Amino acid sequence: MHPKRVSGVMVRRVAFFGAACVLAAACSGGGTVSAGSAGASGASGATAADREAWRKSMSHSDLPGGGCFRASFPSTTWERIACTTAPQAPHMPPPGGSTGVKGPGGTFVVGDGQGDFASQMGPGNIRWSEGSFPVTSAIQSVDDTLHGAGQFSLQLNTNTFNSPACAGENPFPGTCAGWVQFVYDSGADNLGQPTVFMQYWLINFGDFGKCPPPPKGQPFDFWEFFDNSGKIEQFDCHTPSTMGAAPAPLLSVTDLSQVVLTGLNTPTVNAAILYTPPGNLVAFSTIVDAVDLRDGWTESEFNIFGESNGSQALFNNGASATVQVLTYPTLGSSNYVPTACDNTSFTGETNDLFAKFCWPIQGGIQFTEGLSLPISERLRPVFHVGGWFDGGPGDPGPYPGVLPWSAVTDTTQVLRLIGTSVSNATSSFTPAALSLLGSVAAGTADAIIGDDVAEGVEGGTTPDAVVVVNHGTTTVQGALRVDRSMVDGLVAAAGAGSADPPPGLRAYDAYDAVLYALDATSAGATLTRVDVTAALAGRSHVTTTPLAGSVPQSPQALVWDRFTRTLFAVDRQHEVLRLLAIDPVAGRSEELWRTNAIGHEARSTAYLSVSLQGEIVLALADEKGERDAEIVLLDATGAPQLSARTSGRIVDAPQAVPAGVDVPVTPGIGDYVGTRVDLLPRADMEPGICGAPWLAAHATGALARDARRCPR
Repeated sequence: MHPKRVSGVMVRRVAFFGAACVLAAACSGGGTVSAGSAGASGASGATAADREAWRKSMSHSDLPGGGCFRASFPSTTWERIACTTAPQAPHMPPPGGSTGVKGPGGTFVVGDGQGDFASQMGPGNIRWSEGSFPVTSAIQSVDDTLHGAGQFSLQLNTNTFNSPACAGENPFPGTCAGWVQFVYDSGADNLGQPTVFMQYWLINFGDFGKCPPPPKGQPFDFWEFFDNSGKIEQFDCHTPSTMGAAPAPLLSVTDLSQVVLTGLNTPTVNAAILYTPPGNLVAFSTIVDAVDLRDGWTESEFNIFGESNGSQALFNNGASATVQVLTYPTLGSSNYVPTACDNTSFTGETNDLFAKFCWPIQGGIQFTEGLSLPISERLRPVFHVGGWFDGGPGDPGPYPGVLPWSAVTDTTQVLRLIGTSVSNATSSFTPAALSLLGSVAAGTADAIIGDDVAEGVEGGTTPDAVVVVNHGTTTVQGALRVDRSMVDGLVAAAGAGSADPPPGLRAYDAYDAVLYALDATSAGATLTRVDVTAALAGRSHVTTTPLAGSVPQSPQALVWDRFTRTLFAVDRQHEVLRLLAIDPVAGRSEELWRTNAIGHEARSTAYLSVSLQGEIVLALADEKGERDAEIVLLDATGAPQLSARTSGRIVDAPQAVPAGVDVPVTPGIGDYVGTRVDLLPRADMEPGICGAPWLAAHATGALARDARRCPR
């Protein structure tokens, strides 16, 4: 019987403290280490960057031998400490024949062989790897299904691999695999003592009760048998708790964004190292590589899981996080090695989150995870902040790590999408804010969202990140502000005034609270600047500047780029489509590129946005935004970087995110009513304008040279 299936209660053995470690080198000896404490000297006045540089230097360097150690900022020596026993219950691989655990909607939760992402490094073998949570949102509590409130494990797991230790007495050598875990355990199964340790595994070694002989020089009870049979028989072997563990501080799940777990595989030691704020490291190190990890480690999985023995970590509603896994072939290296997202899991523990939107980064991967959508019915948004989504189950929407998406529905609910979860945020909005939102005309862009809205309404650092204006004008009605974690609505003072004539296009600089309006006539083009802060106070706030240079004639889209402090515009000049850069201070417009004559094949609808990474997103569609629109990512000079076609009727400006591009679309005929956000992965995009056939066919100048490099 599998341990986690015995009448719903886990079978444990009593933890034994004070026992001699199985690996003698994991308890003492193995190198000369300073016994001096780090102390507080030199720590005062240190910046976060100082502590991070110290963490990397210490945790990416070879430890002085086997045993248990600690270090505190700013000391650069490891202090040896006494080891304790590791938890009695194993942190197990998936049981035999496991097919994963599905949550609502049929999606796999994280763990138990499915639902997670691992950083797959190629070429070469991994020498060090680390996992962290650079972004967490609304994580307040976690409950373990077997061990109770506040219990969990952090696991950095290797891939399974062929191991020489699978030989021995194993009658089925072709089915056996080595596996290694670097673990933080919160301590419920270890008399409340949190620990950091390593666990070696031989998965499916062979017959019931059989394990291989111990490595040379190790005690006979080096391996412990584990019946991991599930749908099919599976008999595993793992290192026992007496192998040792390093005592660790008790972590709160609310501190995840500040914790880093590192695994090392060096010529002399294997080690698990935990960093906790404000500057503390604890490490468990062994000189015995029991499964020959050095030749088998090519992938790393990191996440938060149930505390042990196949349990599950259950999060509060609305919890989400961004997970980062770094993998490198050389100790302390930061050189770029290509990585890929492998949609898999190597552990038998789970959490109840759903992993989405994985993308490679330099030296590793990042992905988001959150709870499934707690929305039982499909909702039709009538007003959007930042983008549209329908809130339907199974449609988690855009990558949210840096940009919150919200909507006011036809039931007057204010919903917020962060991670892969939708939460009802109505209680976070004051009546004044709801009243201001309710004044917005359905389907309009009368709520102008700044490019730094993530630091505004959500973070509270930019009071006027969202400004509401009268439909088709620049008259400021009000703004949304954060006051003690509540989103409040500030109504503009009377007599705020507006620009005259009504603008053709508008864009908002939320950081400076400046609303720009671009208007073009046969007499020329003008740029109107509206001081929103002054408007909210009822003071004079409008200035108008004639534009010089490559003056817009029929502008179709306008966006503010906070990185270059430039306005970008798509303009149609007779039968030519142009991309313009406008300096609002100098009042000059510069043409970055143009197409040749577009004729009857005109893409008359254009959208522009600027991402939080500084990329300009251009979307071109026909008059009504029909299917097969083209999306191009540009740099600040207008040079195309990536491009692709997308299906669905675009209804708002696509937004670039690290995983790709979030595209708000209306479903086709026969689909449910509403609007959704589709992710266009970067891996599906082509270089330059190769994925934008219409733009490539009409390209001139540098764009045409770029198009000639596309495969025909």
